[in-house]
Amino acid sequence: MPGEVPWGIAPKIEIERLSKRFASGAGAVEALRGIDLVIRENEFVALVGASGCGKSTLLRIVAGLDAPSEGGVRLNGLPVSVPGKERAMVFQEYTLFPWLTVKENVRFSRGLKAHFNIHDSLAQTGWMVERMRALLDVMGLSHAADAYPNQLSGGMRQRVAIARALLSRPEVLLMDEPFGALDAQTREVMHDLTLHLFQLERPTILFVTHDVEEAIYLAQRVVVLAPRPGRIDSEFRVNLPRERHPDLKLSPEFIALKRDVLQRIRASSGMTTDRAALRRVAAGGEGARAKVNASTPPNRKLP
Repeated sequence: MPGEVPWGIAPKIEIERLSKRFASGAGAVEALRGIDLVIRENEFVALVGASGCGKSTLLRIVAGLDAPSEGGVRLNGLPVSVPGKERAMVFQEYTLFPWLTVKENVRFSRGLKAHFNIHDSLAQTGWMVERMRALLDVMGLSHAADAYPNQLSGGMRQRVAIARALLSRPEVLLMDEPFGALDAQTREVMHDLTLHLFQLERPTILFVTHDVEEAIYLAQRVVVLAPRPGRIDSEFRVNLPRERHPDLKLSPEFIALKRDVLQRIRASSGMTTDRAALRRVAAGGEGARAKVNASTPPNRKLP
């Protein structure tokens, strides 16, 4: 059930009766209504659903970047109202500073007030420097440490953004369609890299995607949101081997789960295929063409 703590383990993130409304010229737009969701520590949860179901809005509220209209979010039992150093967010856009090099972008967050104290200044400790080097190495970016963002490919820029998010070893990693703009080959590399880092670092991850196959491949649980207004429709436990590899996508279990999730997205969003309606559209088009043909002189061709 939505909101139930999986496997009986104490929750890391608790979302309770959360609703969000945006003001508009025609009145308030209800983006989210009555969201109840619990995510345990070290769990990887993916949010999927049709466009407009509020996935990114929910993620931004968990990050503390937006405020709910009703309800709220708790992290480690404490209310979330503003961003915090225990959470890091990776956006679909690369959000890198063009005037900073790769290594300067990665360590940028360590200079923010939230991370600053007398024992860990911008001059940095050996721990931070070594972690930055290790992250650049595992991301395949060591050779580009002194390069600028405009000298990098899209996949490399996103790896920089992920390295920056991971530098402070956050408890919670929030990812908003981070691989949506990448080509298929680069996406596969990033999937394997994300899973590898998840196994090593064990953060709690909340991941937004439109790609159901991506959600199943990466996550331990997939949550389907329905639109208008955004609300939880269903949840699916991903009972697949912990060690993921591309061939897993061809297994009967993977294909069956993908079919079930897609069916719920289509049903909850009203995107079912009405074959009778399609036949009426086709028949109407043929009827209109026949009328035009009947009214056209024999020596005149249709455009």
